[in-house]
Amino acid sequence: MSLYNQKNVLHVMVGKNTTAIADAVVVDNYADLVDGDIVILDMNNVVHETVSGAAITADTQYRFATRVGDQLIYSPIWKPKDIISIKARAYAAAVQQVTYLGYIGSGTGNIEAIDSNEYIVRILIEGTTSMFGNKQMYKFGAYKSSASATSAEIAIGLVDNFYYNFKREPQSLIKFDTICSATVTAANGMKSGQEVTVVNGLNYVTCETDVTYTSGGGKTLVVGDYLRLGTAAGANGAVAQGSAVYQVTKIDSLTVYLDRPVTVASGTYDDAGGTTACEVIPSATGLAAQWGIKCTGVAQTNFKAGVFNYHVPRFKVEPENCGITTVTYSTAASEGAGVYGQIAELEWFAQGNLGLKYRVDTPPVTLHTQASSASTYETIAIKYKINPSSTDSVTATTPPSHGEIILAFVVNSDSGDKIIATLTEWAAANLGYSVAW
Repeated sequence: MSLYNQKNVLHVMVGKNTTAIADAVVVDNYADLVDGDIVILDMNNVVHETVSGAAITADTQYRFATRVGDQLIYSPIWKPKDIISIKARAYAAAVQQVTYLGYIGSGTGNIEAIDSNEYIVRILIEGTTSMFGNKQMYKFGAYKSSASATSAEIAIGLVDNFYYNFKREPQSLIKFDTICSATVTAANGMKSGQEVTVVNGLNYVTCETDVTYTSGGGKTLVVGDYLRLGTAAGANGAVAQGSAVYQVTKIDSLTVYLDRPVTVASGTYDDAGGTTACEVIPSATGLAAQWGIKCTGVAQTNFKAGVFNYHVPRFKVEPENCGITTVTYSTAASEGAGVYGQIAELEWFAQGNLGLKYRVDTPPVTLHTQASSASTYETIAIKYKINPSSTDSVTATTPPSHGEIILAFVVNSDSGDKIIATLTEWAAANLGYSVAW
């Protein structure tokens, strides 16, 4: 009768940006490795890597080892002949969702202007049932238009309401910006000498010397005009049409008050053609334009392995009583690959297979942490059979058990390149495919 065994066991090792250990070196003490090294060892603790010929052989027992502080941590023992698959994945940055209501920054589309109308736009935050039982999290924006409604008025009114409703959340989930189709007019840039200082979260900007604009400084900013703040698309104040637009509500000397707190990055905005630019849209031009609301997911910063999970916000925009205003899902959200939060969660979870019995505690117990928020990772996943010749003690059948070892390496690390070369040599010769990031 066979002993009981655990099926589908996961082990994770996270490396640092280190130089690979040479082939045939003996590792029998933590001092033989640099903290963060990952190596392939045989049962004599000899390092194996591709130098010439086959670095690993079918029926030999191997294990991965890594140094964490002053200890060596080992993976389960595996044989190359028992490998089911080897998969590698390159780093890919997370992508935040972008969804538009009305105008999308190009082409047609608008928020329909309806006089004395009560606009409601609900936002369904997806993936929240784990936090609220079977209830989804809904937020909303609402605005009642004037008797002579304009698309500009409605877009600004809804975004203002979104801003304050979502501000109540402990972690920002979505950024809302008004955008409009007014043609980018480079000559209307706030020039050096009239540049504006922007502080994220404040509802005003500060001009340097006066509130005039255009290439000759011949026009004066007035209440009702709009400021378009964003990434410079070229010299002389050119800003992408999809950049955030704010309406001027009051001017007090050099201080220009806006309809709501700004959501763009803090900095100096002018027409110098750098990374930030400020363009004035005269009131009449703005009122004649098409308007929309750009909803962008916000990268979450409250991640802590075992406490707050890594995730990328996903949401649905559901307009009600908004006429023919359309919703456009422009960019889908993606968690990426090899992102710090993913690697840290894998590392924390898999430590249960290293003897961490109690993971639910305050604060959560962690044996060690190698994942770094300053690093990006490429990963290798090795799936192998566990005790392939053993039989289950109850059913007398061979169980389809497997183990999986995930190795995470800092992108372009020497040690990662050497190990993937060793594993891809085996895969190409015995599994029929090559492995590459």
